[in-house]
Amino acid sequence: MLEIPNSDKLEEVVAEPISPMLSIADIKQLSHEYAKRKIRCQITVKKVDVNTNWYDNVCTTCGDEVQLQEGRFRCEKCVRNIPFPDKRFRLATICNDETGVLAILLPDDEIQRILGKNAFDIEYDENEVSAEITFPPSLKSFEKKQFVVTLLITDQNVKKTCSVYNAIELNDPVEVLGNHSPLKKQDITSDPISETMVVDRTPDTSSSPPTGKSTTKVRSRTTDGEASDSMYENVPLAKFKIVKTEKK
Repeated sequence: MLEIPNSDKLEEVVAEPISPMLSIADIKQLSHEYAKRKIRCQITVKKVDVNTNWYDNVCTTCGDEVQLQEGRFRCEKCVRNIPFPDKRFRLATICNDETGVLAILLPDDEIQRILGKNAFDIEYDENEVSAEITFPPSLKSFEKKQFVVTLLITDQNVKKTCSVYNAIELNDPVEVLGNHSPLKKQDITSDPISETMVVDRTPDTSSSPPTGKSTTKVRSRTTDGEASDSMYENVPLAKFKIVKTEKK
């Protein structure tokens, strides 16, 4: 026997609203109402900054960045030393659209998803990092790529005290079908179309077509309104009924 769940115990799931799609020019003008809110923007990665470190050392417990103090990594939040910190991607980029440029930090989890590798995989790959290679080519390859990036707007962003924006999600670009601008009215002029039907009135003396097939030949009529004998020439015999009359 099925048990009906108690409606009082059911939790209402509130769908998260879709983040608005804004241009870079709009993002730079956001008011304080957008602080701690998510917005989306379609951008192209114009440049990857190869002069900054491409990863952070983070605490294995809380995930906060740790600093090297007296030869040891220490987490100020956990108030303890970290013998072997975790590594997290920190990819600084300059992105643009048709309205301007924006400095964006790409998120660690999205970089891992796209590359299929974590920071340790990149660091210990000789094709990525070596004495001759100072910046991983796989991270450099983000240049010229297009994304719909979701940004988390901070208080510092809306107060204009920080011009670097943090991305939390990367998606494929939206396909643009036209510019969606009102179409201009066009004067379309054309010559009037005239058609002439050519009717072949030559009597058909050939044999009648096979039974079951129709003909497209135009049938002429006599002046007294009765159909001439020529109209019966192409009628299938199977579909023509002959009425017999008695002789007087």
